[in-house]
Amino acid sequence: MNFTVREYRLAYATWAAYRAAQAGSSKAKGKELSSALNNCGVISYLDTYDGAEIGADAYREKHDEWCVAIIQYVKENFKKEITYGISAKLLGVFIKGYFILAGNERQPLSKIAHPPIDSFLLKGLDKEKGTNLDKEYKWQKLDKEKYYELLAKIKKCLGENEELWKIEKYWKLDN
Repeated sequence: MNFTVREYRLAYATWAAYRAAQAGSSKAKGKELSSALNNCGVISYLDTYDGAEIGADAYREKHDEWCVAIIQYVKENFKKEITYGISAKLLGVFIKGYFILAGNERQPLSKIAHPPIDSFLLKGLDKEKGTNLDKEYKWQKLDKEKYYELLAKIKKCLGENEELWKIEKYWKLDN
């Protein structure tokens, strides 16, 4: 049997991503979300990423392109509506599992990739940083504007020049 670690990591990260995103949407099934993820362009981007510097604005453009592609794919192929927040969660969990946790945490892309945003993260930030993000935002219902508004507030909870993935220190199941 010919099965590589990359294929294993891809299958696992895809599964983890669609399960996490489904927590916010009973509208889309796992196979629908995984199909959208496979068709949005993020996998080929990560597979060909060469370690080059990427600015926050350039990454935001790519992230937005992928989110829009996911939303459109689900709508066009499965006649279902998902929010920007759900597509961003799908991407965040996927990039975390497929790329960052595969030993790429020091890559420039890993430093600016958006973390998976959910109520566990928001409650953890509220508890540790004195914010009120979980009451103010519902990740499952975020549109693009509210997503980036929330992301800006999350970034303020980090130290200057900290890698964005480190915000997950506040992701706690026991909040």
